Amino acid sequence: GTLIIILFLYPFCKYYINPQKSENNGLKAVMLFLGGILAGWTNENMSITLIFILLVLLILMKSGKISIPAWSITGCLGAIAGCGLLILAPGNYARLAFSTQNEEIPFIPMLETRFEVLHSHFNDYLLLPTIIYIILLLIFFKFSIKGKRRKPLYLSLLFFIAACAAHLAMIATPSYPQRALFGLISLMIIAMLILYANIELRTSILKICNLVCLIVLLGYSGIGYYRDY
Repeated sequence: GTLIIILFLYPFCKYYINPQKSENNGLKAVMLFLGGILAGWTNENMSITLIFILLVLLILMKSGKISIPAWSITGCLGAIAGCGLLILAPGNYARLAFSTQNEEIPFIPMLETRFEVLHSHFNDYLLLPTIIYIILLLIFFKFSIKGKRRKPLYLSLLFFIAACAAHLAMIATPSYPQRALFGLISLMIIAMLILYANIELRTSILKICNLVCLIVLLGYSGIGYYRDY
C-alpha cells in the first residue's frame, strides 16, 4: 500500500521540483484519476495523509506561480474518491460498532490510554528518525546550494510533517498496531533523503564522513536483514 502511494506521489513531487511545460494530456488525467482511487483505497491513516500532501503541493504550486496541470486536479480528486470508498466501506461501520460495544472505558481514561500508546510508539520507532532528520536539516542549511534550497526544503518538511500528522491521527482509532507505522517511517525516510540528496559535499572531510555514515548504516541494516532472514 505504501509503495502504491509513493509511486502515485512521484509525478506530483517531480513536477513541483522541476515544472516543465504543463501537460494537459487527457489520457494522463484519466490515468492519474484511476491511480488516485487506487492510492486512496490503501489504508485509512496513509490515505488521509496522501490527500494532505496533495493539497499542500497544489497550494505550493499556486503560491509559487507554477501552472497547475489538469492531471494534478484529477489525481487529487481520485485520491479523495478512493479514500471515501475506503472509509465508507460497510466493514468499517461493523468494526466501529464492535469496538463501541466492547469499549466500556470512560472517554477521558480512554484518551489517556491512546496518548500513552502514541507516546510509546514515538519513543520506540519515531524518535531516532526525528533526531536524524533534525541533524540532516542543520547540515542541509550549512552545506546545500543557497539558490536551490527552497523547493527541496518545502518538500522535505511536507513529508516529515505529514508523517507526524499521520501518527497523531491514530489517536482516533481504538488500536494502533506496529504495522501501521510502516508508512509513517517511509515518509520520514523520504523526507531525510530529499535533504541528503541536496547536500553538497564540498570538502574531503565531508566526503569521508558521508562514506563512514553509509558504511555504519549498511552494517546496522545488514544485521537486521540477516536476523529477519
